[in-house]
Amino acid sequence: LSGDFCDIRLKAWSAPIDNLDHWTCHGDIFHAQADEDHPADVTWHDMTPCDKHMMYAPDVVEKDGKYYFYVSTNWCGIGVAVADSPYGPFKDALGKQLLTNADCPGTDHSWACIDPAIYQENGEAWIYWGNRRCFAAKLKPNMIEIDGEVMDITPEGSDFTEAPWVHKHNGKYYLTFATGWPEKLGYAVGDSPVGPFEYKGIFSEVAGNSNTTHP
Repeated sequence: LSGDFCDIRLKAWSAPIDNLDHWTCHGDIFHAQADEDHPADVTWHDMTPCDKHMMYAPDVVEKDGKYYFYVSTNWCGIGVAVADSPYGPFKDALGKQLLTNADCPGTDHSWACIDPAIYQENGEAWIYWGNRRCFAAKLKPNMIEIDGEVMDITPEGSDFTEAPWVHKHNGKYYLTFATGWPEKLGYAVGDSPVGPFEYKGIFSEVAGNSNTTHP
């Protein structure tokens, strides 16, 4: 473990919907680096200048009976893996990153391409990510390729830090995200999954026991 939120492997846990006090660990589902018990599930993690210990902030979604696992790594970008179960094992889908810093226009820091999140509606899917700027792109139906251009959807007037998340409520799309440092949670509202989003302010203050807080 190289940090409070980073590891070279990730696990899956489950609980009954009606009893969230009792959780079951299903073991390792994805390995970013080989160890004595398991080979690495990715090859691109060994590319310079990747830090193979830095894997964090995943999102997993289901489509057509397959489960797609998106994960961020400092300096490497965002990878995608696929499995037949939410418990894995997940296998790298591309042999390379889905997104890199080249997909973060207007940024020049090494950890710009982090914190993936997926929103699906009516058979279509979008991926959101970013640090200091918020980016979005449509995914192809195969869920492992970008369809079209990368869009900068950073809400004007916000102090966007990282960790975007999108959901829909009463016909409006809500973009929530970590803002400032130490982080608070802010939100913006739009009429489509990619905005434009109007910044509305803070809805959760600093956690107090951590510098980070994510939707």
